[in-house]
Amino acid sequence: MQLWWLLVVACSVSCSVLNNVRLAGGGGNYGRVEVYYNGQWGTVCDDGWDLIDASVVCRQLGFDFALEGNSNALYGQGSGPIVLDDVDCTGDEDSLDQCGHAGLEEHNCNHHGDAGVVCNSVLHTVRLAGGGGNYGRVEVHYDGQWGTVCDDGWDLNDAHVVCRQLGFESALEGNSNALYGVGLGPIVLDDVDCTGDEDSLDQCRHAGLGEDNCSHFEDAGVVCRVFDNVRLAGGGGNYGRVEVHYNGHWGTVCGDGWDLNDAHVVCRQLGFEFALEGNSNALYGQGSGPIVLDNVNCLGNEDFLDHCGRDGLEVPDCGHHEDAGVVCNILNTVRLAGGGGNYGRVEVHYNGQWGTVCDDGWDLNDAHVVCRQLGFEFALEGISNALYGQYSGPIVLGDVDCTGDEDFLYQCRHASFEEDNCSHSEDAGVVCNSVLHTVRLAGGGGNYGRVEVHYDGQWGTVCDDGWDLNDAHVVCRQLGFESALEGNSNALYGVGLGPIVLDDVDCRGDEDSLDQCRHAGLGEDNCSHFEDAGVVCRVFDNVRLAGGGGNYGRVEVHYNGHWGTVCGDGWDLNDAHVVCRQLGFEFALEGNSNALYGQGSGPIVLDNVNCTGNEDFLDHCGRDGLEVPDCGHHEDAGVVCRVFDNVRLAGGGGNYGRVEVHYNGHWGTVCGDGWDLNDAHVVCRQLGFEFALEDNSNALYGQYSGPIVLGDVDCTGDEDFLYQCRHASFEEDNCSHSEDAGVVCNNILNTVRLAGGGGNYGRVEVYYKGQWGTVCDDWWDLDDAIVVCRQLGFEFALEGNGIALYGQGSGPIVLDDVECTGDEDSLDQCRHNGLEEHNCGHHEDAGVVCSNTPSTLLPTTEALTTLSPSTKVPTRLWRWKVGEGEGGVVVW
Repeated sequence: MQLWWLLVVACSVSCSVLNNVRLAGGGGNYGRVEVYYNGQWGTVCDDGWDLIDASVVCRQLGFDFALEGNSNALYGQGSGPIVLDDVDCTGDEDSLDQCGHAGLEEHNCNHHGDAGVVCNSVLHTVRLAGGGGNYGRVEVHYDGQWGTVCDDGWDLNDAHVVCRQLGFESALEGNSNALYGVGLGPIVLDDVDCTGDEDSLDQCRHAGLGEDNCSHFEDAGVVCRVFDNVRLAGGGGNYGRVEVHYNGHWGTVCGDGWDLNDAHVVCRQLGFEFALEGNSNALYGQGSGPIVLDNVNCLGNEDFLDHCGRDGLEVPDCGHHEDAGVVCNILNTVRLAGGGGNYGRVEVHYNGQWGTVCDDGWDLNDAHVVCRQLGFEFALEGISNALYGQYSGPIVLGDVDCTGDEDFLYQCRHASFEEDNCSHSEDAGVVCNSVLHTVRLAGGGGNYGRVEVHYDGQWGTVCDDGWDLNDAHVVCRQLGFESALEGNSNALYGVGLGPIVLDDVDCRGDEDSLDQCRHAGLGEDNCSHFEDAGVVCRVFDNVRLAGGGGNYGRVEVHYNGHWGTVCGDGWDLNDAHVVCRQLGFEFALEGNSNALYGQGSGPIVLDNVNCTGNEDFLDHCGRDGLEVPDCGHHEDAGVVCRVFDNVRLAGGGGNYGRVEVHYNGHWGTVCGDGWDLNDAHVVCRQLGFEFALEDNSNALYGQYSGPIVLGDVDCTGDEDFLYQCRHASFEEDNCSHSEDAGVVCNNILNTVRLAGGGGNYGRVEVYYKGQWGTVCDDWWDLDDAIVVCRQLGFEFALEGNGIALYGQGSGPIVLDDVECTGDEDSLDQCRHNGLEEHNCGHHEDAGVVCSNTPSTLLPTTEALTTLSPSTKVPTRLWRWKVGEGEGGVVVW
């Protein structure tokens, strides 16, 4: 027990319970003092805190001494416990817990009184290795040897501190990955985090001296700025005498050994892409300040002039008559925007973005330079006042003054870059001559084919990306046609062999030539010749029929501002099909010649037309030259087009009703103006009847709700189809549906018989088209049977039956969905689905039982009863079953 007590007493004097101290809230050599106690970090109260206490902390951390002991939470308030208060050191202690204090965690403070220190810099010497005078690997002297800095988190702010510590004004670059080679000593610092304002590297936050998780392949480096600026003087924005700012003043560079490699570095440092020229002998005038650099020797790939080899600063052996200069390439790309391929707002690419040119002093000479730089021959016009729209980016150039002979816009005199007194309402523009002055069609015919343009001495094609009718319109007009019928793709007219000149063409359609359209750039494409674009140009801007009716007449085409005819030489039905389809009809019924519809009076535009019949337009067909016929108007060609793919009767019965025609995908009626028996004859014959019994108008069979398709119909009566009759234009009329025309056709079902039964009963058969056929039982009832029986000479019908009660017929099924009122004189006056229009089989053949007296017994054992909702005529016998008995009654 006595031995244990002695150990406790001894440790209370000499054993450290504060086994770690750190600085927080500041930098590497300064911050809030924190001590590690009882498993956590805590702070020190500033009561009585002074420089002597601070020196103990700094020595404990490895520094030589303290520069300052501070209080009042100068580096921020801590958040843990306050471990020490009333610290009182003599200055000789090795660690803080050897100093007198109030006791661990005994205090009367809060974190507003947290103590801090500033220790002397242990990294009092910094150097650059592996590079040049102002750039290299950062090395610091610590604990008697040189070591490196790890690049974790290393950035320009860290580099600024190093460079200023070395006596430079600032840093140009902080780099990593051992750019200047790997070091050999220890890695002294890691996770360096400077604000950029510190005076030395050890004032920055870091992981701790000698604390790292790096290898030398991560050694950090810097490039320090020797010259805080480089400028061009005595010339223009991108050319002039090279001047550098050093030691508070501007000076020049001696031209000894000055070459294009040196100029490249200067131009890139100034933000240009590269140099066009490095010159000497004070080409842009002699400077007046000191000559700062001499014998500059750049490789050309340095980022800054400071990186290049040179003699000492301000120790030249030359005079200002040898001042060096450069010409930089600033506008490596010029483009036209807001217009078309050869006209638009002038935009230049500068400092990583597009900008415009102010129109102050802008003239044709300036425009010539832009156009030549873009590959055109010359400018047609220099434009001002933002004619092609205002841009939203910077205004790069102002007061441009070209002689007109320059090859590039940057060679012209101008104000400094992005220094102007303009607004975008003054954006300059140009109109350049057309470089695609020749366009042709290949692989097709005279007015259609693959689009080819002549560029750079050879023919090339156009890619079909985005190619449409607007683009085709421009090509066709450029070729002298009025417009385009079609813009096509996928090398429809074969693949071309030359270069692909244009891609992503985007025309509005009103441009005068293809190169006025937007496109990806001349020779810029991502296509193959399998995507070659083509066009079909409209030779005739219209086709019409004259001297006939709405769907037939003499063929006339509009060409070169006037209407002309087509010669009938070789004219046939295939040619007529093309004309009719172009006019919106389905096909042609006839192609005729010899001026059947009268002789035309204009020029004969086409001769020897040779269509396959599949063409969409007459322009596509083979032919002789335009207006070079060897015929006269007595050979004018004509056509008859089919306009109605069906005619029907509605609102009546099988052989009578309102006349309706199917046109342009819908049913419509015929106006009764001028409607007569001749017109009705044509309709009835077209429907399969022999002739018409009656023509009527004034919507006798009800008004329709669809369009009125035909008006002023005038048939001779001999036509086979209604569309062959003269009439007004389709759907152009001065009628209303109260004037809908109708017809009554003769009875084509003029013979009816009963088969499979007896004299007064059997399967109903009608004679149609030279043979006997049956009637389907869909909707078949006693009303229908009454009509059949009367037509056969009987007075009454006793029954209308179905399901082939009297056996299945063998001929066609002529009628279906028959719906008689019972008052008709013959079956074909009843409503029905249409002759031979049905969805039945012979197992549904309809039958009847007829009688001359209402008491005639049925030829079955079924009971006859009467079940009638009303008494219509005294010839109706209704049947019904009552229990097991039989009976019937006649309703009078």
